[in-house]
Parts: sequence; structure tokens; C-alpha cells
Amino acid sequence: MVINDLIQKDAIIKLKKDFNLTDQAFLIDYKGNITRLWLNNKGLKKIPEEISAFLHLRYLYLYHNQIVEIKGLEKLKKLKNLYLQYNKIKKIEGLGTLSNLTLLDLRRNEIRRIVGINRLSQLERLYLNDNQIMIMEGLEMLSHLKYLILRGNQISKIEGLHNLPELKALSIAKNKIKRIEGLDNLINLELLDLSENQIIRIEGLGNLSQLNVLKLTRNKITNIEELKGLVQLRVLNLEDNPISKLEGLEGNFNLRHLYLDSSYLSKKEQNMYKKGLEAVINYCKNLEN
Repeated sequence: MVINDLIQKDAIIKLKKDFNLTDQAFLIDYKGNITRLWLNNKGLKKIPEEISAFLHLRYLYLYHNQIVEIKGLEKLKKLKNLYLQYNKIKKIEGLGTLSNLTLLDLRRNEIRRIVGINRLSQLERLYLNDNQIMIMEGLEMLSHLKYLILRGNQISKIEGLHNLPELKALSIAKNKIKRIEGLDNLINLELLDLSENQIIRIEGLGNLSQLNVLKLTRNKITNIEELKGLVQLRVLNLEDNPISKLEGLEGNFNLRHLYLDSSYLSKKEQNMYKKGLEAVINYCKNLEN
């Protein structure tokens, strides 16, 4: 496809020269506009200013570079997916005009605060895992968010999620959380991963009627409890927790997979666990009666 726009054409020539790009780094639509651009693994320390020439850009790949600042994207108002993972970004900024953005990937950076995204009203997927975030904030305006990944930060409290009714998947694994709370409004949540925290009790899940997968591995939980309202639960992972009794599963009739460290159970319950999930659920029902 021929590019007729001289500004885009000049930008392509310069990018090819500066970063040794081939034609495969650019995807052109039927109108002759650049819609995808791959600039990953190019040793970039800043975002090239030539990118601003591609006003019809929808997908921009800038991962695995050394970028320290999000700058120069203001004109890319049609951008839908932005990939900035594995850089050295310390602050979320320069995204205020990207109102059509649906995916933002900022994994593996040096971000300390969730700011600068309140205007991204169409955002559906936000990846902020493996940063240095301490507080869950700045999410109030993301009412269409469906996937939020905050694994591997320094978060100690679950908060700031009250206006995310469309959220389907939430991971806050590998943080410093001690209590399950702040999830009451997530009525469409299907996957919750709180593994590798400091949680001692299963609680605060009563409104999550659509939850399919619950991961709580490597915490400090001693009892299986507060799961009766999770009628859609299919996968429950409690491995590496000191759970000493099989109980609290009598209402989870859709459960298909249960994972726990059976070494803490009595010999009787270890044998029951080995018989399979149906036997475990029936055992819990008998305990309740």
C-alpha cells in the first residue's frame, strides 16, 4: 500500500534510518495510513517524536526499551493499545488525550503511583504488575475496566475499586495484603488472585456471585470459610496455607478443582482429599448436618 501523506512518509524514512527498521515494523491500512508500529527492543531512551505523525495509529509497541518518560503521544487520539512494559518509566503521564485507549501495559517499570489515567474512560485492560506501587488509587473513572493486574507491587490494602462494576479479572498477588476487603462492588468479577500475601482469613467475598477462580496460595490461612455465596466457583487454590480441616465447601456444588496442602490435615481427611472433590464436598455436607 502506497503512503501519499508526506508527513507520514518522512517520519517513516527517518525512523527506518535511525533505528534500522524494515517495512515489517509498519502496518498500513487500505487508506495508506500507519495503524501499527513496532519499536520494541530498540534501546530507546525516549519516545521518538516522529511517532506523532501517525495520527491513525491504533497499536504502538514500545516494550523492552529504556524509556524513562511517556511523552509525545498527545496527537495519537485513535490509539487503542499501548505497550510500554519493560522500560524505566517512573510516572504515568502524557496520556490525557488518548480517550480511545482500551489497553495500557506498563508492566516491569519503576512506577510508584497510579496517576494520570483518569481520562482513559474506555480503558478495559490495565497491567501494572512488577512496579513499586504502594496504594491502589486513581482508578475511580475507569468504569469500563475489565482486567486489572497489580501483581508484584508493595500494596498493603485493597481499596479504590468501588467504581469498577465491569471488572472480570483482578490480580493483586505478591503484595503485602493482610485482609480481603474492598471488593463488594465487583459483582461481575470472575477471577481473583491474592496469592503470596499475608492474609490469615477468607472473608469479604460475599458479593462475588460470578467468581469462577479464586487463588489464595502462599498466605497464612488456617480455615476454609465464607465461601457459601460463591455458587459459580470452579477453581479454588489454597496451596501452601496451613489449613488443618476440610470444611466450608458444602455450598460450592460447581467446584471442579481444589488445591491445598493436605499435610496439615488429619489422616482421615488426607484420605478423604485423595478420594477426590466429590468426596470432599459430601464430607463437608455431613459435617454441617
